[in-house]
Amino acid sequence: MLCLPQTTGYAILALSSLAARPGQWVTTKSVVAWTRIPLPQLSKLLHQLLGSGFIRTKLGKQGGFQLSRPAHTISLLEVTQSIGDYDCFSGCLLGLETCSDARNCPAHTFWKAQKARIKQMLQELTLEDSTRFELKISHPLANHDSVTLAPPTSPSSESTTQ
Repeated sequence: MLCLPQTTGYAILALSSLAARPGQWVTTKSVVAWTRIPLPQLSKLLHQLLGSGFIRTKLGKQGGFQLSRPAHTISLLEVTQSIGDYDCFSGCLLGLETCSDARNCPAHTFWKAQKARIKQMLQELTLEDSTRFELKISHPLANHDSVTLAPPTSPSSESTTQ
């Protein structure tokens, strides 16, 4: 079964935890509580997301992390590609090393079309969609269609690097 790697899922969860609180500086401790991602793995992941430009950070007592762009402008494909630890869109469905358009396996045409569909779906799904889903799971009785995941506030004159 094809699925995205756990690190990609964790990245989407971590970003969703920030998107649920737009404009607020969210601590690592709060992200751990929201996502249940082990702290060492989350720290590494947040550093990677910072380097990819998805988040910004502010040092100090009132610091933390926040999205650098509105959640509705971040596609899940962007997040998937930024993690870079696994290219789920390459390779043969049957695991053959020499499968290509020139020398294809019996599943090649089917798999090529399905990979294109998956990429398109991930391009259309946004972090806002993921965040709404996570909010429905954590608060199933709330009306999440009316939740506004507003864009983050503009960076202040305080440090935004870590």
